[in-house]
Amino acid sequence: MTDDSEPRPRPSSTTPRVETVMSWTVDEPAVRQGPWWRLGVVVAALIAVVLAFWGAPRLWAVFADGMRGPYGRFPQPVAAQPPVRSARPVASVPRSTVIYGGLAIMPARDGVRAVDIVTGRVYWRYPKGKGLPVGGVDRSAGDVFLESTSGELVRVDIRSGRIRWSRKVPGIGTDRSVVPDADAATLAFIGSDGMSGISRTTGKVRWTTKWPGTCPYDSDFSHVTVVPGTLAIACNDYGSRNNAVVGFDPATGTTRWVLRVSQLSAGASRPSDMVDTLGLVGGRLAVANDDTTSLLDPATGRVMAERRWKDQPVAFAGGLQINVCMDKKDEAICGYDPVTGAELWRSPSGHIPQLGESLAVADGRVYVVSEVSRNGTAVRELAVFDGRTGRVLGRSPITGEADYVYGPVTDGVIAVGGGFYTDLYAERPDIRSPRRLPS
Repeated sequence: MTDDSEPRPRPSSTTPRVETVMSWTVDEPAVRQGPWWRLGVVVAALIAVVLAFWGAPRLWAVFADGMRGPYGRFPQPVAAQPPVRSARPVASVPRSTVIYGGLAIMPARDGVRAVDIVTGRVYWRYPKGKGLPVGGVDRSAGDVFLESTSGELVRVDIRSGRIRWSRKVPGIGTDRSVVPDADAATLAFIGSDGMSGISRTTGKVRWTTKWPGTCPYDSDFSHVTVVPGTLAIACNDYGSRNNAVVGFDPATGTTRWVLRVSQLSAGASRPSDMVDTLGLVGGRLAVANDDTTSLLDPATGRVMAERRWKDQPVAFAGGLQINVCMDKKDEAICGYDPVTGAELWRSPSGHIPQLGESLAVADGRVYVVSEVSRNGTAVRELAVFDGRTGRVLGRSPITGEADYVYGPVTDGVIAVGGGFYTDLYAERPDIRSPRRLPS
């Protein structure tokens, strides 16, 4: 009898078989365990699927570049709009904190953390960070700039927690900051001794320049504004005899034009006077110096228009100029059209910013931290005005020694502070007690 014709023994019920579950081999026991065995296989398969789609990202959240996270879903903004009628404190954060979406990106003992503002949970952590975001957020790309302990400038995708690039920073001194949108291809890296132009996509240094003698730069007093094709810097230094506004080419770092303070205010300003603020009005660079507003051609620095006021300009935004002015009884704030000089509105007495940094303009509204009298007691409050009419939209009490409005009013949050910690305010009636986020 040939092999093909030889009878093959039938497998008995006690012969083990091999099955696969999620690519793992499982020997079937010789004796059946009943229906519970099949249920166990199904449960094991479900657990494997859950780990594959949910647990695996957590298990692999420690990347080779040192980033820890992200953990969980990206948090939504705290509120739909900045606080208008009822601002409540929702969280307390360290002073040097950047807000993006529902995250507070802050210095911490173990580097830099991105923390969910509402829940207090860590979204990602960068342990190689020096503890401070170098400077703002590139909101068009959703990135934040950090500095590593090894002295590198690091660009981090906020949502994914991945590092886009990390490059050794040029030697431009201390007090470094980033202007993400110097132009479409370049970010400006600014320090106490000079600045560099860095490719936004690769992090490669394109140019580095020391501050010229025409630009007495001090980070505490200088301001930076991006206008089309020009990086405008108010070069102020306390006690300097040569304060000026300087226009730089962001693509090459070369100086385009220099306008000294003595050339502003129709020659009435002294060289040691400082430029109070810069802004953008109708495509022109607005320069506030003492009681004068000058509108400059950003390409040449030529003064196109100049207007003197009885009061002092303190902010420009969205075609609006805010001045500290005199009311019948006391100082107040006024809204002007900087092009025509027309007064748009005048606020009630008492609602004046304590300092230049106590006021912010965003989304057509003016936010002012002021000290007012209530029943003979001085209290601080956040007043919100309509930018075009001056109508009071809301007044909310604020706590602590809060004098400053930090950063842009964005993502449903306004940051108000004055010491080492900053309070975040939003329209969230469901949050009754503010949380100090972990640092």
